Amino acid sequence: MAEEGVLALLKTRVLVSKSSEDNTRALFRALERISFAVTYAAPYIAVKEQQITVLTYLKLFHESEEN
Repeated sequence: MAEEGVLALLKTRVLVSKSSEDNTRALFRALERISFAVTYAAPYIAVKEQQITVLTYLKLFHESEEN
């Protein structure tokens, strides 16, 4: 799936502002361009939307990769 498709997918489930589009693209690349991984991440971000942003999720993902 192309980055624009992922951006569109996330926008249907999560509030993605113009300023966070770069973070969304970075998340897609970090998840190795696997659309299923993004599909799995979107509901988590949506449920925790008051506490977590795409950038926060991306940071948590990188931290879990290090451990």
